[in-house]
Amino acid sequence: METLRLILAILLPWATGFLWMGLLWRRDSPGALAARLGYGYFAGALLTALIQVSFNGLGLPQHYWATLIAIGVLAVWGHGLSRLLPISSRPLMAPQPRLATRLSGLNWRHAVVSLLLLLLAMRLANFFLEIIWRPLYPW
Repeated sequence: METLRLILAILLPWATGFLWMGLLWRRDSPGALAARLGYGYFAGALLTALIQVSFNGLGLPQHYWATLIAIGVLAVWGHGLSRLLPISSRPLMAPQPRLATRLSGLNWRHAVVSLLLLLLAMRLANFFLEIIWRPLYPW
């Protein structure tokens, strides 16, 4: 049960930020998915912190489920707004240019970038496993 709660605590703010970032980028623009995923993590963490500060300012207890429900409501609200509001043909955030693909196949730069991304993914997986396996203490 604790593992499920920990996974929810990590993924729900990220999903909330991802949905809210959908208001800033068109879905068909290049790099929109990567930008929404990357910025969505930080936006979700910021929203979570704002919820915690708001609960503290209102004198409400900062329970796990209350925070999770508030983040879930923000996620549903962000999803609804991204579906209802028309997104203009020009995105609010300028997307990064696409990488030029070559017909000759991979060159050494692609191989180095792929290796670095693989090492980064392995390191992030190691961090995730350490977070999941480490016991949480109340102090």
